[in-house]
Amino acid sequence: MHRAPRAPCRPWRLLVSHSLQPITVMLAATRVLNAFTAMLVLLGACTQEVIYRQVDPSVDYGDEEGLLLTGDPEVELGFYSEQLYRPLSHGDDCPIVRGLQGGTWTMPAVRIRGIGSPAVVACRLVSANGEVLGQTNARERLVRTPDGWLELQTYPVPVQHAAPLEAAPISDLFGAAATLSCSATDNAQRTSSSQVRVMLREG
Repeated sequence: MHRAPRAPCRPWRLLVSHSLQPITVMLAATRVLNAFTAMLVLLGACTQEVIYRQVDPSVDYGDEEGLLLTGDPEVELGFYSEQLYRPLSHGDDCPIVRGLQGGTWTMPAVRIRGIGSPAVVACRLVSANGEVLGQTNARERLVRTPDGWLELQTYPVPVQHAAPLEAAPISDLFGAAATLSCSATDNAQRTSSSQVRVMLREG
């Protein structure tokens, strides 16, 4: 019995070789697409929201819970002018300014030693005839200064006539004498106070 000759395998191998070419092209295209997608993801991950906060005057807000500078309890009052601190002495001017959101205020700096932070700070402004022009108290965290104090750089104290004249103008107070007093008390009840006779001026 005569058998027909078997077809050679070479054309089949050529067919397989040719059929791989589209697959190879497809794989290469997939790699390029994946690389492009990864690049877009990385670019998206590098996008960050930047938030700006203006602080004027510039201060260090790195305050610490439970901060205490050793020494006898002491409170000192002063004012900042162009970011330079000046301690307040008897007879000095006490500037009164208008707030951005209304009202009239004096904003002394309050410095403490021998009293921990946070502390309850209470301030009061009283005219020479005994009229209480403003008072405030709040629990505050104070920051360390380079010259060895803990400080509130500005502590707003409202300035207005006593009731029932709160809405009356305060121009009559400019040039008048008054007493500014502040105290500070920490969690361990270490406390001290300071008071200074000042001259009120529009500031």
